[in-house]
Amino acid sequence: MSNEVRPVKKEFLTLRYKQLETLAKEHYDINYCFVSDNEAVNDKHYIYYGITGFDDYQEYDFNMIDFINHADDFACGKETYSAHRLLDMLCMDGHIPAGDYLITVSW
Repeated sequence: MSNEVRPVKKEFLTLRYKQLETLAKEHYDINYCFVSDNEAVNDKHYIYYGITGFDDYQEYDFNMIDFINHADDFACGKETYSAHRLLDMLCMDGHIPAGDYLITVSW
């Protein structure tokens, strides 16, 4: 029995944080700020697995329209860590492909 550690190769779709903010503004008129939403720091990557356009929020009767209507709460930090929901919305509406996402923060 070997205790050898082997890295696993994984593929990601990548976006810079500003690109995600631009997509939110262009498609939903949301003034979304990834950095404040995720308390993000410079020169880091944030991973979002399983972006499919159908998320767990729908299981709990999460209303995507409410998300859009209250986007300023997400954008200004009253609600946080909403990037996964935003990515799922963008995927569900056909603006981005399904997959695992790597969001890059660098300024």
